[in-house]
Amino acid sequence: MLLIGKSTILNSILGKEMFLAKPSVSEVTRKVDQATNHFLNIASNPVMHCIDTPSFNGQLHDPSRVNEIGALLTKVAAGVDAFLFVVKCTRYRYDNTFHQTLQTYQSMLTPAFWPKVIIIFTHATPEILPAAESRIPLLGWAREIQESFQLASPPMTVFAMDSVRFPYPSGGAQEFWEALMTLDANTEPYCHRPFLESFGNGIAVEGYVQRIKGYLALFEPSFFEEQAEGQYKENEHKKKKESRFSIFRKSTNASSKGSSSSSPTLPRSSLSMSNPTKAPGSPSESATSPAIRGRSPT
Repeated sequence: MLLIGKSTILNSILGKEMFLAKPSVSEVTRKVDQATNHFLNIASNPVMHCIDTPSFNGQLHDPSRVNEIGALLTKVAAGVDAFLFVVKCTRYRYDNTFHQTLQTYQSMLTPAFWPKVIIIFTHATPEILPAAESRIPLLGWAREIQESFQLASPPMTVFAMDSVRFPYPSGGAQEFWEALMTLDANTEPYCHRPFLESFGNGIAVEGYVQRIKGYLALFEPSFFEEQAEGQYKENEHKKKKESRFSIFRKSTNASSKGSSSSSPTLPRSSLSMSNPTKAPGSPSESATSPAIRGRSPT
């Protein structure tokens, strides 16, 4: 029987061997890899863009792995339709290691990624998972995740088998497709903006904020620059508005104080609309303050 892990699941989805996979208990995927093909390798089916990432097994704070995933997300402009968390079905306990892994992803991707999560339990063959009742403890994982991360609903769950012995639809591909279509119909694709904003605001895996920010800036240098420039322009605009309002208030006060005189005059300020004693060669009357430019005198 073939062992099925992350890479094998993706190969099953794409219908052909596109990711390195082998019967091994050790990790096969060492770096982020990606491939594109029609679902189940049938030309009439939709095109699937699949990305295979290394697991975090004992390397939750490995900056190189976080960097790779972050760099990849900055390139996925169209968004991500589903995040697949692949777990062997013989692992009955929702333990602290898995919980910490999910916490790391939430730190990187922000809680915006949760509506796109699908948990896939592999090796769900009749020999290993003989009856429907055997799935109940595993379905409890989704409820534990919901409670631990205070989600509105539990993540979707799919059971997968060896696609050679149990081909479509019994091998789990049908379950996966139905789950994917449900997510597609009810949620928007996850875009990389929450990820960038998370790191841009310093919310990240502790100790690697600056490194990852710099790495992301390598792919989207304009993001942080535009953020800073936008903030500067907003502050400058606010200062100008406050300054003009202050001048207007001073002008109004000066006008009200001089109202008792027999021949009222306009206050000498930048809001003056006319200059009755204009000297030869002085600026034209049309050169008024920007605050009133374009208005016709009443």
